[in-house]
Amino acid sequence: MLAEALDRMGRFEDAEEKYLSVLKELNDVQGDRDGYTNLARMDLANFYRRRQLYDEAEKLFEETLNIQRKLKKNEGEHWCMHCYAEYYRLVGKYKKSIKMHMDALEQTKGKDGKNSVNYIRFMGNVTRALEDDGNYDEAERHHQMAIQIAKGSNSNRPRLVAEALNNFGCYLNRRERYAEAEENLIESL
Repeated sequence: MLAEALDRMGRFEDAEEKYLSVLKELNDVQGDRDGYTNLARMDLANFYRRRQLYDEAEKLFEETLNIQRKLKKNEGEHWCMHCYAEYYRLVGKYKKSIKMHMDALEQTKGKDGKNSVNYIRFMGNVTRALEDDGNYDEAERHHQMAIQIAKGSNSNRPRLVAEALNNFGCYLNRRERYAEAEENLIESL
């Protein structure tokens, strides 16, 4: 948490040092037996991704995903995949990003269910990758599915519905469909 706070305050060198020290300490104490060290590795990879240090990020994402798969605990692999897929999207490898996001979405559906918060939120990652790849019809279809699932999943989740509507509104805005964007953005309030 301290590393993330330092990162958010713009103290990037201090943040990197803290991320690295936490990773080293966890690795020295427990290795990769239970996944906590791997979570620290993924935090560092995400830090590098946000800082646009893509070579460092890619190595860590790949290592993190491989270790998570070796742990054979169905915990966290879908998170690793979504983070790694976002890296691919940011560096313009859209096909890889979409495939990895879709695989992770299927895992999430199998683990948490189609009406889960994670499934609906991860669907937003898929839509952005599809959009960036120019696959607008498929992106729009996924946006509408996310809204439909969020609205039907549980009336106690207005924030999730608002998030799905907002994501779709922003998509429509980027597509210069301003009237439709306005409708969705107003409904998200």
